[in-house]
Amino acid sequence: DAHPTWTAPDVRSAIVNTAVRGVLKDAATGATFVDNPNIVGAGLLNAENAVGASISLDPVSIGYGAVPSGSGQTRTDEIAVKNLRGGSATFTFAIDDPFAGGASYTITPSSVTLAPGATATIRVTVSVPRGFDTTNDWAWLEVFSGGEEVAHAALYTRVK
Repeated sequence: DAHPTWTAPDVRSAIVNTAVRGVLKDAATGATFVDNPNIVGAGLLNAENAVGASISLDPVSIGYGAVPSGSGQTRTDEIAVKNLRGGSATFTFAIDDPFAGGASYTITPSSVTLAPGATATIRVTVSVPRGFDTTNDWAWLEVFSGGEEVAHAALYTRVK
């Protein structure tokens, strides 16, 4: 009831894309935080973060599917981003990629300024280098506003 004008995708994004990352510890070591979206999903639900969401991402994550390891393929998908704030806002996008030298992810454009309720489309591209080893490769799309992370989305590629 806090946001009666939000659509179902807005509510889903608020729940998924504002979940808290880095709270699951590795069962073997007890100290290492696990950040793999295949294990933790988007993170731990935080209702306060969800109610205070400032941006909606649709879809909430991107899975690029299986890419043959020798192919050197590039794949692109789109995410609709919507300003949920009551005023105009600028959102900046970055990639947190834990796999140096693996698949690489890029975002276009790197920032958008949106009026209240306005939507824009960003394109997220994965490039898998020719001959890259068979692996599950993932990264995080991070969304910032005013220098603070306000949302994130999992990006996943299976190199076979």
